[in-house]
Amino acid sequence: APDTISFNATISACEKGEAWCIALNVFGSMPRSLANEISINSAISACQRGAHWQGALHLLAMFQDFSLIPNVISFSSAMHACARGREWAMALHLFDEMPRRNVEPNQVAFSAAMQAFGQG
Repeated sequence: APDTISFNATISACEKGEAWCIALNVFGSMPRSLANEISINSAISACQRGAHWQGALHLLAMFQDFSLIPNVISFSSAMHACARGREWAMALHLFDEMPRRNVEPNQVAFSAAMQAFGQG
């Protein structure tokens, strides 16, 4: 039976192949007990590549459902998805939310915010 590593590798491969819809299907078929931060972050990254900002936001919200804590990668990927989907206000909202969630923005997060800001 597939394990966490197998699912995560498959989601990541779909993300790299720009097959975000398949990545989300794989994540959705993953047993809840196997999902971890890497699983969700890989699925968010897949949404980023496809400019599927709604999916990225949904996945970011799922961290709480899985009793997991989003990190700078989670927020940065969701912000990039919003920026690519021309949802600059939502991307900036996520950037603003990071310190409230005890997530320290890094260069990637600042880049995503600047990309979004440039569209506003």
